[in-house]
Amino acid sequence: MQVIQDLFQKLIFFVNNFSVAPTYIKAGAIIVLLFLLVISLAQFRHHFVKWSLKGGLIGLFFGVLLTLIIEGFLLVNGSTAITALLGWKNAPKPIKTALDIGKANLIKTIICTP
Repeated sequence: MQVIQDLFQKLIFFVNNFSVAPTYIKAGAIIVLLFLLVISLAQFRHHFVKWSLKGGLIGLFFGVLLTLIIEGFLLVNGSTAITALLGWKNAPKPIKTALDIGKANLIKTIICTP
């Protein structure tokens, strides 16, 4: 029993010395929660609707295309659908950095400069 208590105390000591910035924790939590939401909705639809992908491929294609177009316009504007829906004025730094990189790449791709 003493061995288990010693291991538990060492684990607690290690965890207390480990620090992560809150913005990274928030960004990671948002990504995990969005992933779980998508998986949950897909599971819900599969169980209750028994939807087949065979007849819906054209709808899936146009849905993805429309999403890319809308996200492109929002990204050029400086936000994304997630930040617009959540009403973030100042997104966490990792997400904001990813948005800035994506915006720069999109503008560089769309605007052809000689």
